[in-house]
Amino acid sequence: MNKWTKAFLVCLGLLAIASRADESFQSPLQSIASKSSSIEITKTSYEQLAFDAQANKPRDLDLVRKIRKELTLDRNLSTNGKNVKIIIVDKEITLKGPVKSDGEKTRILNIISKLSSDHTIRNQLEVARNNY
Repeated sequence: MNKWTKAFLVCLGLLAIASRADESFQSPLQSIASKSSSIEITKTSYEQLAFDAQANKPRDLDLVRKIRKELTLDRNLSTNGKNVKIIIVDKEITLKGPVKSDGEKTRILNIISKLSSDHTIRNQLEVARNNY
């Protein structure tokens, strides 16, 4: 076999593997639901709340913009702290994602509570463990 034939066969094999990997991919929620048929996935389940649950009401979007701006301007927050997920549904703000420390979590909650006094805040922020 010449080198072009070998290269072609390797590429063909990689293409076959890649196409199979795409077919077998499931999101974590799909894999959990497929293992147990008694689990029902809904947008209002707070553990599974995602960006698509965000109602695109102008007032909510404006509040998300204000919160995001304040978080990104705060030089004391880590990159993860500045990029927490902010989801607003029915006057309830859900915060998700990793933060550097308990102090950073408190700082984020203080910023958000100042900007949204009439909303309930559901804190799902987690302190990330150092893996080094």
